[in-house]
Amino acid sequence: MKKISKNFDQTVKLWIKIIYLIMTVESKIYVGELNKYSSESSMLT
Repeated sequence: MKKISKNFDQTVKLWIKIIYLIMTVESKIYVGELNKYSSESSMLT
């Protein structure tokens, strides 16, 4: 049982790391898109 819980802990930590990476990448892309959009709209005016 201990071995299973140890593996489970590692899996959870891995998932947290993956989710964290995905979220940071997503937010960077989102901010990049916002910046691109705002610079395009400021060029129009």
